[in-house]
Amino acid sequence: MVDIVTENQLPLCLQLKDDCTFESFYAGSNAHIINIIKRAILSPHDEFIYIWGRKGVGCSHLLQAACHFATLHQRASLYLPLKQQLNTNILQDLERTDLVCLDDLDAIAGDKLWEEAIFYLYNRIKTSQKKLIIAAQQPPKGAHIQLMDLRSRLEWGIAVQVHALEDNDLVCALQLRAKKRGMQINQEVAEFIINRVTRSMSSLYLTLEQLDVASLTLQRKITIPFVKKILKL
Repeated sequence: MVDIVTENQLPLCLQLKDDCTFESFYAGSNAHIINIIKRAILSPHDEFIYIWGRKGVGCSHLLQAACHFATLHQRASLYLPLKQQLNTNILQDLERTDLVCLDDLDAIAGDKLWEEAIFYLYNRIKTSQKKLIIAAQQPPKGAHIQLMDLRSRLEWGIAVQVHALEDNDLVCALQLRAKKRGMQINQEVAEFIINRVTRSMSSLYLTLEQLDVASLTLQRKITIPFVKKILKL
């Protein structure tokens, strides 16, 4: 039997966020990506998916959601954010894990040791019939990877772009996340927020968390005057 590291044994930077699930991800035009990931996780064959999109569109959320989904289906998984300056030794034996998700590929581009380590991990995962999902801000050909063998591997699988949401979808996404947190935010307030905060999902969710904490502390409903006060607008 393979020994799998449990979630509470992992460093904090590697632990999944509880709210990063497919159910809390407002997909909009990206709905097909969720279907692709789910099918790959449940497939009996080796699978490789490369997702890419600019910072804040939700790539990290999707990778963590993939791990949560794998857990629900009794698959072992691991989420690794490469921007955390991890040691390449962490990739050893990961071909025994059903699903490996590598986030922030851009962070190791040009690093010979890391590029070689990921190349060999890719090959081991394929041989072991496991799954690998990689996320980056650029498509495979634009990822600035120097190792030609790894660059070719990145182009072998399914590559899909995660698109930024339109304004209407941003409002719905914000309201969905608020609902998941037990908050009530009407459309007018949601529109007010997205027109005054950086329009990336990560920034909007951080703002929502700030408002949630303030609302609970002050026992106030989230209204436009309240948002103005808390965000100092």
